[in-house]
Amino acid sequence: MPPGRAVIGLVSRPHGVRGEIRVESLTDRPDRFARLSRVWLVRAGTELGEFDVESSRALGKAVGLKLHGLDTPEAVAALRGVEIQAEPLSPDDLPAGTYYVSNLVGLDVRTDEGEPLGVVAEVMSCRANDVLVVRHGASERLLPLVGDVIVKIDLGERVVVVHVLPGLLEL
Repeated sequence: MPPGRAVIGLVSRPHGVRGEIRVESLTDRPDRFARLSRVWLVRAGTELGEFDVESSRALGKAVGLKLHGLDTPEAVAALRGVEIQAEPLSPDDLPAGTYYVSNLVGLDVRTDEGEPLGVVAEVMSCRANDVLVVRHGASERLLPLVGDVIVKIDLGERVVVVHVLPGLLEL
């Protein structure tokens, strides 16, 4: 994904007769689509184009999105499964405790006692919770991104402070 963009939804199917698309929202902000003016459509890493947003509306848990220049169900039928990307929100606009993965990668990780553990190399998305992959030299540790472990994430200081539960670092 190009820098300066975030995936906010996936096209599920056409909706109606005027080229509206039904979108599965992938954002934590329900109002995110209402404030859009421009989006990019991307399939398997290939950009299909940049589109102005004419309108958006809630469709239950999904979102109805009308893009300029796509005016028939036939025009949008081939877009099933396409990612919808938009300019990311600033970190200040995200809900409390929510971060972009790109903001976490590269942060130093240390215990609440000050012991350095390494640097966040990636964030894995798992069913139960996300997991920080922390690398220190050749070693790698997996730390669950949960409240019992994560004491503080400070983007200004570029640090993640963790509380080491018994057995957490012994694997």
